[in-house]
Amino acid sequence: MRRSSIFAGHHENRPTPCFRTARKLAAGNGERWEQSRTIMKTRAFLLFLLIPMAALATDRFYDDVIGVSPNGRYRVEARSPDNQQAGGHRAFQASFLYKCFEAPSNRIVWVREQPMGKPESMGSATNTYRFPNEGSPVEIYVDDFGTTLVWTGWSELLLIPPDGRLKAKLDILGDGLSRSDRKRYVQDTTAGPCWSGNSYWYFASDGGRTYFCIRTWWDRRIIVDLSDSRFVQGDRKLLRSLESEEKAFVLRTLRAATADVAAVSKEHPEHDCEHVHGMLTAVHMSGRMQIREAIPFLRQLESIDYIGSSTGSSPWEYGPPEGKVRPNGWETFSIRRDVQLALRRLGEKADPLPATRFEINVPFVQVAGEDPMSESSLKRWDESRKRYLRKPGQPAPETMAFLVKTGMTPEQVIDLIDAPDYVNTSDEAWEYDMDDSAPYTIVIYWGKAGVAKIKKNKPYWKDGDRRYQDD
Repeated sequence: MRRSSIFAGHHENRPTPCFRTARKLAAGNGERWEQSRTIMKTRAFLLFLLIPMAALATDRFYDDVIGVSPNGRYRVEARSPDNQQAGGHRAFQASFLYKCFEAPSNRIVWVREQPMGKPESMGSATNTYRFPNEGSPVEIYVDDFGTTLVWTGWSELLLIPPDGRLKAKLDILGDGLSRSDRKRYVQDTTAGPCWSGNSYWYFASDGGRTYFCIRTWWDRRIIVDLSDSRFVQGDRKLLRSLESEEKAFVLRTLRAATADVAAVSKEHPEHDCEHVHGMLTAVHMSGRMQIREAIPFLRQLESIDYIGSSTGSSPWEYGPPEGKVRPNGWETFSIRRDVQLALRRLGEKADPLPATRFEINVPFVQVAGEDPMSESSLKRWDESRKRYLRKPGQPAPETMAFLVKTGMTPEQVIDLIDAPDYVNTSDEAWEYDMDDSAPYTIVIYWGKAGVAKIKKNKPYWKDGDRRYQDD
């Protein structure tokens, strides 16, 4: 059961519905993934999804969800019987039962069932499946008066007034975004459309009307007028009010994060879906919105060595011998990298701290008869991994970049200018954002014999969209 986090004045859900892939840690940017309506309603395609050996798409898991109003008066729960099965639950959970409770008596205000179709045969009379007629819940948002919005895996917002009767279904991607935004910012993946990382979802009031707003990572606002149940553009007065709330969210979230930096450093990557994701959203927004008051908080967070993702790509042309660095196997200091990007966008120089660290090529010997996906196997695999680190006390990377030459090994590059800020897997390259008097980005391309090419570019971080999409 996932519980929404509440911040002062508004309901802010920051969990990420991560899909469950062995040996993959939750991504630091907390990207949200949705199961598209097309996949769920195309019978022939879903038949393959239900056959493990022929699965053609990433399994999508819908956990039980709770949303609580900021004042604590209302609590809305969504639970599926598919999540109660012994020995774990299957993907694409459905048949959710919604219940709204009112404090302090815990009185049930309303109950609602997820609409489901009739059982359909999946090859035999005993093998049947009920397809949902409405997307399963991803998140639940509740305001102080009991109005509930459910974000579903079909990219919809279900608007449910305090009486519990469905008032409207709003198509976020179809009606809330322009065609150009959908083409540019919404990525189609095997897990459904991907677009909502580092977005801020909240209720707001202005001029006696209540709104629900989503500020996307590229600064577009998707605004719903809850009175009229429709998407609106918003006038200048409303937009100023929303901007003020977004800035307040950034500062209070970063202030809370810096109150206990040590605790944040110890967070496990699985918690990205809860605590850390809200912090990363605020960090991202501070740079995009040019909130200079955030700089002191960002400076405190920059030292956090929290690992938010561990990545290994398909083999590159450069294949390291045993005991040497793999340029395509790395971990990301998610908080630090996002903080450094925000600082650069705010006109500041980042501290010379690495944003990634790289693995040494060490073979992993599987125990005979052991399930490679078992907890014990994964633990031994993780403990066997070795990292290569630059020695402390070295000169700033920007002062040593001119020494990088073709033919160098990953170890030699790291010794000179540390690990890169970003890894470009499609180009088999490392990218460094250099904080020189005239900032620039240096790209190191890897070939069979080591460094194949070095290219100096204008700073990539000045492109408002590029660095986020590089993830």
